[in-house]
Amino acid sequence: MSEQVNLQEALVKKAAFGNDIDLEKFDDNNEQHVQSTAELSAAGKERLEHVGIDLERENRSASFIQVDNAPIEAEVKPQLPLVP
Repeated sequence: MSEQVNLQEALVKKAAFGNDIDLEKFDDNNEQHVQSTAELSAAGKERLEHVGIDLERENRSASFIQVDNAPIEAEVKPQLPLVP
């Protein structure tokens, strides 16, 4: 059996457990749609806050935010020396 036939069979195979996922709904191109947190919609920013990500950057030492397949923010604040 060729690899192409196996792939086609796998795409239409029903899930053994749980719900089936419609792969046609997913965009698999590698274009980056959002390039920074400033470009996020109000709903997108609200979703981030809902999961505990503070976009104000005041009370955190580092952050990493990824949208789809691409990181849009990777920031680490310089560490201050410990004061005895």
